[in-house]
Amino acid sequence: MEWFHLKPGVWSSTYLFSSNCLVEGWYLIQGEDYVFDDLDELYETAERLPEVDRHDVYAKNEEIDEWEQIPYRDSLWTGDGRATGVVSSSQDFYNVIQYGDILETVGDALERHGIDPSGRVSVSPTAHKMNAKLDFDQEVYANQDDAIDLRLQIQSGHSGFHGLKYDIGAERQVCSNGMTAFISELGFDQTHGEPFQPGLAYNAVDAIVESPAEIEQRLAQAQNRELMNQDEALLVLMESGIG
Repeated sequence: MEWFHLKPGVWSSTYLFSSNCLVEGWYLIQGEDYVFDDLDELYETAERLPEVDRHDVYAKNEEIDEWEQIPYRDSLWTGDGRATGVVSSSQDFYNVIQYGDILETVGDALERHGIDPSGRVSVSPTAHKMNAKLDFDQEVYANQDDAIDLRLQIQSGHSGFHGLKYDIGAERQVCSNGMTAFISELGFDQTHGEPFQPGLAYNAVDAIVESPAEIEQRLAQAQNRELMNQDEALLVLMESGIG
């Protein structure tokens, strides 16, 4: 079966796009959310994530009513017929990185450390973007009653505009104003210009496992400083690698 990518200005009656879903005929395709509570469920989630394949791209010449192949472009499609992006046909410029491979590699890195993760994976309606948040039951304390969770966040995509990024950071369990925010301490990333680099996933997990003592030491050092004003407080946090 051939898939056709229409050039700009040519409308297709098959697909209609909105901000949060893809309407295909009478069917509504929502974004996908997966939740896992241990390592086995993480691996199951990795197997369920949509995979994409490359297909030829065609453009229509309306004057002669003919289709021509665009040799330097490929379109990416999921197995259930969702168009996720248009990318370079050369692997020197674009390599497909499957979402399931990313999550499975993170799982393997966690398994080596004997860690059971919990978390959530979200995939956009057209499967062009994936976000994952993993908690490892690793905590640090700013003080006795101020627990901070360490977390790994992953972003990737198939649109040609998203690379693969791992953010290692922390989030307070309870804040005085009722709001919490993820603060990234360290990151690893790669572009689609190179094949999938499993080593980055191992580095990200190692950073989470090895960082609690170091982060607690930074917090203790910052708390022991006597500060004259808010500007000086912010400088201390930045120098300590916390803020």
